[in-house]
Amino acid sequence: MVEEVRIRYQLTLALRLLDTASRAMVFGPEVSLFRNGEPVRAAERGGGCLVLTGYPREDFTLGIQARGFEPAQVPVCFEKLDRQLPQLTVHLVPGSLYRSPAPLVTVRGDLPDVKSLTAVQPGAGTCFVRDYDARKRLLTVFNPHRLELDRVYYGLAKPEEGTFEPFSILGRRPSEQYELYRIDHPLETEPQPNFPICPIVFGAADETGCRLTFREEGGPPLWIFRWETGQGVFFKAADIRRREALTIP
Repeated sequence: MVEEVRIRYQLTLALRLLDTASRAMVFGPEVSLFRNGEPVRAAERGGGCLVLTGYPREDFTLGIQARGFEPAQVPVCFEKLDRQLPQLTVHLVPGSLYRSPAPLVTVRGDLPDVKSLTAVQPGAGTCFVRDYDARKRLLTVFNPHRLELDRVYYGLAKPEEGTFEPFSILGRRPSEQYELYRIDHPLETEPQPNFPICPIVFGAADETGCRLTFREEGGPPLWIFRWETGQGVFFKAADIRRREALTIP
């Protein structure tokens, strides 16, 4: 008689790595992960999701190295993640070895105290606000192009003011008529119908300054840049066809 042996693994973390310039998943042998500086192995699941198993669910610093992208250090705090399925999405910023089939545009700034730099393209096939329930944090979306809102991080754009408010999508709610999404925090801006909802492109900031790279894939040339310093949050709306637009501020 053969004794049945069952081996169970506890899921520690499900991880999605996204190329912030192309919106593609990043995975494969050229990706290395580190837990508090120690190398760890991750199993690949469907769609390029990476899964860490067998480690205690204790807060740690996740190190990421991927060919073509800048190294990343990401704090993992399990109190902020779902208990049943802790998931984390990290946007990787293109580095010097990044290769792209489309032309690239890089915006730079030499401000010494920039903490973050992000951007949205309001007119590039975006979705739009249809309704908003502030108490339930539910956003009803008009999605004429049937885009997949699967990037987690989005911006509610106000093109006339040259600003946007970032937020995260926590999940989609059932609805027979419209697309309904729960977001991570109440919006400070009262959304108006037809405000664009745009995927956020992430840049990098360190002691040398800040930089953000994206693909020039056509569409309206207007981009809105948002950067944060110790003095507050600042915006710049710019036509990327003009050379002076490629400098922050």
